[in-house]
Amino acid sequence: MLTARTALNRIASLSLIGLVFSIPSVALAQRVVLNDPDYSVLRKNEECSTTVPLLVHTNRPQLFAEGSEALASLMVASRAILAFECPDMRGIRLRGFNPDTGEKLYAGGATVDTRWKLVARFRSDSVNSPIDMQNQSRFSVAQLEVGMDLDSVVEKLRNEYGHQGVRYEDYSRTILAGNADCPLITGKSPRGEFPVGARCIRAHFTTSGKPMLDRLRLAQSVPGDQVTDGIKALQERYGRPTHNATRDPNQRERLAGYGSKLRFGWGGEVKRTSDRGSRRQTHQLEADLSTTGSSTLLLIRLFSPSRETIEEKSETFGF
Repeated sequence: MLTARTALNRIASLSLIGLVFSIPSVALAQRVVLNDPDYSVLRKNEECSTTVPLLVHTNRPQLFAEGSEALASLMVASRAILAFECPDMRGIRLRGFNPDTGEKLYAGGATVDTRWKLVARFRSDSVNSPIDMQNQSRFSVAQLEVGMDLDSVVEKLRNEYGHQGVRYEDYSRTILAGNADCPLITGKSPRGEFPVGARCIRAHFTTSGKPMLDRLRLAQSVPGDQVTDGIKALQERYGRPTHNATRDPNQRERLAGYGSKLRFGWGGEVKRTSDRGSRRQTHQLEADLSTTGSSTLLLIRLFSPSRETIEEKSETFGF
């Protein structure tokens, strides 16, 4: 039989590898419901009522951004734990604080009437501040960052691939670098024959004015099934992803198989035009991992942040 304690242990194991934020001494009497590298969820008392209050301590204000998938996952996990402890519960009230500064970051909740969808009553200005969004946008792939000038990008790539391994197409303002048989170089689909050990980069530059790096793709194939190692390496390199395909409550232990992929995203959402002209919404940094068992394919895409992503500031009511 699945006990409340067993359920608690299973769900609490969602914590990724990393250090858990320390909780101030005033919170020692409170019980930790969930621990995660980015936050801690605490229950102030053990009494059950129709609405259960929870405290969230984090020094990452973006956790409470509108549409945050990490916050939605936090809510799903908290609700699953409390359902065992308080079967008559009909709502959860969340309050978020920065444990280092004491700043109130968020107030909101979800109920049966909202179909357990979170409704915010208050968000701190620091949650969606332009500075936070700009800092979040500084990602590096293969030592390249968006906004770099053409000469700097060429120098970085030649240091890795040599002069013969880097080609600049002036008419399209595109750099191709890496193995000649790599799909990004040949133009073939990465889902086709991807040589094990191949690694290549396709970088696009702004089309007006001085060429500046606007977006890039990196593709790499390694031998064997290294999906688990790939996930760990990505999280160690870029931190906790904003979007994590493995955090679906029903798919937490799923690994990529034949023809399937795991997708991760970091940074704010941007709307981009693909090479084929279609538009799609993506995260500023995306990574796909897939395996056939004999090899594992990594695809990374880095985009310039949309201007509206940096400058937008949500307007919310505060009570």
